[in-house]
Amino acid sequence: MTGAFMYNRRLRSDEIETWVNYCCPEGIDRERFGEYAKEFMQMEDSMYFISSVEDRFVGGTAVYRDRVRLAMALVYLSLEKKYRESVVAHLIKSSLPFFKSMSIRNVDAIVNPSDNITSLPFPLSTELADWTTKSLETLKFEKIDTVYKIRFENIKRPEEKVSLFWDSECNYEGSRKLMWDLRKETGLNFSQVWLLRDIMYRYNSFHTVTLDDEVAACAGLIKLGRIGIIAPLFVHSQVSLTDSLGILIDQLGGVKTIEMPLVGKGQIRVIKFLEDILQTDAKIQELLLYRKNL
Repeated sequence: MTGAFMYNRRLRSDEIETWVNYCCPEGIDRERFGEYAKEFMQMEDSMYFISSVEDRFVGGTAVYRDRVRLAMALVYLSLEKKYRESVVAHLIKSSLPFFKSMSIRNVDAIVNPSDNITSLPFPLSTELADWTTKSLETLKFEKIDTVYKIRFENIKRPEEKVSLFWDSECNYEGSRKLMWDLRKETGLNFSQVWLLRDIMYRYNSFHTVTLDDEVAACAGLIKLGRIGIIAPLFVHSQVSLTDSLGILIDQLGGVKTIEMPLVGKGQIRVIKFLEDILQTDAKIQELLLYRKNL
């Protein structure tokens, strides 16, 4: 960028089409991207920003306020290639203007270090491209953990009937305790996980199993054509893992591929179980979790 000035501002709810038009990545279904982007806009703790240079839009960001962890998540960033060397740090910094005025302890960002960016629409996927890494580190974000995204292809549905069933009505409030208690054990101790819970709940796609008045398992489940999405996933040790995973597959009947956009280190055992149940090998990709403590 040669002397041009970038202006970044927060969008109003009636400007979401503008954000979609300039931020939908190549290779992503624009209609589906817009559907989920609009749903994210309706969430109380979502914020969109759009960036312009000389009155021309060149990209934008999305952030999410996590009220459970008292944290923020930078969950989307798009920018024209010719500006990426010079202004990414400014774009990120100006999209997080509320540190001093809000009780925020830290900010999370998930970076995909490869060129194999997900085809899932935001905010089901919240990966940032690898070209954001240098700017995150300039802003004092530190790499604190590795998480994963998992893909199962050519799956085979088990014939066995499951003996565990979802609650007839999602126990949304009860899921908070389970997720909080298992956050470190699973490796899912970051704000994007709580966003997944909330967006799945908005789509009536978040499910729970309640035993003895406490949620013992919960999962977000949604189908995009022939692809089934599982995120987030938490299962208490008192519940049979085989039965828990069985009801996931039963709910996603008819899909040929299953994707899990965020899996923690402590859930590798779950992946091994799913490989056996689905009779296929998991394709595992590492993602990097960055955090800036305030």
